[in-house]
Amino acid sequence: MRMSKAMATYLMATDSQDGASQSRRRGRAMPWLAAMMVAAACLALAGWQWQRGQRQAAADMQLAARAVHAPVMLDELPADTGAWIGRRVTLVGRVVSPPILLDNVTRNGQPGWRVHELLELADGRSVLVVRGFADRAARDALPAGAGRVDGRLAAWPGVRRVLDGPDHAGDVWQALPPAALAAAYRVRLAPLSLIADRTDPPLQPLDTMAGRGMTPDRHYAYALQWALLAIAALAVCAALVRHPERTRP
Repeated sequence: MRMSKAMATYLMATDSQDGASQSRRRGRAMPWLAAMMVAAACLALAGWQWQRGQRQAAADMQLAARAVHAPVMLDELPADTGAWIGRRVTLVGRVVSPPILLDNVTRNGQPGWRVHELLELADGRSVLVVRGFADRAARDALPAGAGRVDGRLAAWPGVRRVLDGPDHAGDVWQALPPAALAAAYRVRLAPLSLIADRTDPPLQPLDTMAGRGMTPDRHYAYALQWALLAIAALAVCAALVRHPERTRP
């Protein structure tokens, strides 16, 4: 009888220890699972930024290679306009718009406009020419557009979103959506723009305005940051679940 009671007590103690051991294992597994999920997300973002950096570097190299070609005079655009992005050209046509002013642009903290015009070529398509920056005081002194413009072909400028109100009031625009521009000036727009080399006063050169977008090095730096965050998540988890050694007296 005493043996049976002792055996029962032993079995109950063993079950209790097994339950406590399983509970501790579950308690250790959950932080590791959470840390691995965080690390996986960080590594995915690191890979995404790295790929963006590689694509940007390849695009920059392609544009640099195109920019070294001698300028080409064009009175109409080639069929494959995408292959000409970054090329230096001289476009010849006629100006078919007054100065188009993109609002909410600043230069060195000074408010003003980015000034454009539409140049219609012999094939009937019009190219958006980016002429430079003008401050508020220069609006009435803007020079007339020229029918011959030297510059570099570029993609269409990024289109802002106008959340409330019209796209434009007169020739002052809050954004430059191609469809709205084509309708307002009754032109057939080409899917690219021309950044003019020359800016006549009071216009200020475009290359002294706000800088370009993210460089490949910036993308690579973000990729490294995400990778370090993944390592940090695993390191913090290891520190939290690690039990200090207990010494017996």
